[in-house]
Amino acid sequence: LVTVGVSEGISISLLSYVEKGDKVIIPTPSHPFFRIMSEFLGADVVEVPCKEGDFSLDTEAIDDLVDDKTKALLINVPNNPTGKIYDGKHLKKLQNMAANQDFLVISDEIYDYIVFEKKHESIAKYGKENIITLSGFSKAYSMTGWRIGYMHSTEDIINNILPIHNSLVVSAPD
Repeated sequence: LVTVGVSEGISISLLSYVEKGDKVIIPTPSHPFFRIMSEFLGADVVEVPCKEGDFSLDTEAIDDLVDDKTKALLINVPNNPTGKIYDGKHLKKLQNMAANQDFLVISDEIYDYIVFEKKHESIAKYGKENIITLSGFSKAYSMTGWRIGYMHSTEDIINNILPIHNSLVVSAPD
């Protein structure tokens, strides 16, 4: 699905799946928009600090926080502001949690081509169920004003998001 940047992708994903009182988990540090949009919808935002020293995901802490009110977990890979590229074993664990405990992982991967020491790895590599990946052209191709993004997920998830996308963005291609 073509979006007006990653910000629209985050917004329409949350608008489609999160309601007031639902839980959204955000590993920190993270981009401020994750919290802003989640709170705008009335979600209970739970921040989980990444591990000190190397900013790895604390998947055990995340797993302890997931419950029946959890609707989404937002990650940014590579992370903004740290630049951390999360380890594949942590991404695989998050994907398994999302599939088995029925919540979405919304993965902002806009910096996927701006890596220097380690190769970017998408969470979608480990499975597509309950995963939304977002990226775009603005960072990798120095097109920051163009706001051209895209979303990848399962057909069911995209079809659930399309009505909101089509209502918010007139004339954008499907």
